[in-house]
Amino acid sequence: MTANPTTTAAPSHQPTASPFTFVGCWTEGTTGRTLSDKTFVSGDMTVESCAAFCDGYKYFGVEYSSECYCGNTINPTSSEAPSLNDCNMLCSGNPSQYCGGPSRLDLYENEDVIAPTTPSSTSTPSTPTQPSTVIAPTAQATWSSKGCYTEATGMRALSEQTLASDNLTLEMCAEFCNGYQFFGTEYSRECYCGNVLNTGSVEVSDGDCSMPCAGDTSQLCGAGNRLSVYEVQA
Repeated sequence: MTANPTTTAAPSHQPTASPFTFVGCWTEGTTGRTLSDKTFVSGDMTVESCAAFCDGYKYFGVEYSSECYCGNTINPTSSEAPSLNDCNMLCSGNPSQYCGGPSRLDLYENEDVIAPTTPSSTSTPSTPTQPSTVIAPTAQATWSSKGCYTEATGMRALSEQTLASDNLTLEMCAEFCNGYQFFGTEYSRECYCGNVLNTGSVEVSDGDCSMPCAGDTSQLCGAGNRLSVYEVQA
């Protein structure tokens, strides 16, 4: 008698990752990350590992198969994606789970956590004056602006190493990416390094990279799905 072949379970959106419950597939915000309090990237990402990393937060989201984001509030410019199928990338650490997609998060919520409230203020924040793409030379290398670029097809434009910081400046990202050919800043607080710009990343208008750096509002650090890219000079 011939044995039946083993059937591999189809990948799914994990319904729970205690104490979190699946909310749905959500877009990234247009003015910043949907969840911006804490992040990490791993080649072994699972829904459970992101849930553990975001313990104590109200929300977590997995994106681009290997990225994890935590937060107590959702960026108001984020919304539920048109289709659950938009979150179609498998988790890098578990191919039976989905971990978001390009600019899409599998979003989870812990209903037991009460998000802290931010006191309202009637004061008007100061507006940065003519932020710049100029970067000061670093001790290790001299970098020059290459322009504003999109993310790659189905992955980050620069995918070797990443950093997120609320104090990010162009100089900080340059130091972090020492030894690489390129670095790019995105969403005002994210830094990416790589030796190649991955397939699908293309140059766009400099005006698309319009967000001031979180750590220096006189500098520009990309925008939503846009990187201010710099290349090391020989």
